[in-house]
Amino acid sequence: MSKVWTCPECAVETRFKGLCRECTEYDGDGTPVKPIQRVRLNWTPTIHNPNIQRTKRDYLSSRQRKPTNKQIAAIKEHLNSQSKAVAHQHTEECGEDCDHNDFHEIGESIGSEEE
Repeated sequence: MSKVWTCPECAVETRFKGLCRECTEYDGDGTPVKPIQRVRLNWTPTIHNPNIQRTKRDYLSSRQRKPTNKQIAAIKEHLNSQSKAVAHQHTEECGEDCDHNDFHEIGESIGSEEE
């Protein structure tokens, strides 16, 4: 994905930053008198918060290994098995036609499939 820059006044898009050549006013020598700087599209600046101080635990936890795909699948299966037990207990208490607390497996889409 390449960076796209645009002029805030004439909305001309380019692949490089700098001054907009159409909107910037120049004097007789070619020096910019009223420069118009291009801005980057779809860009959100990162806000640095100097008040948050990282601890040794933060550094150590950031270096921990990430779980593998098999480990993630095992975790999801474990959580789903617990949820199925709770859902089964709920249907016994409420009845078979209960629809106010539907069970959805982790990683499964909740939205409608008809689009």
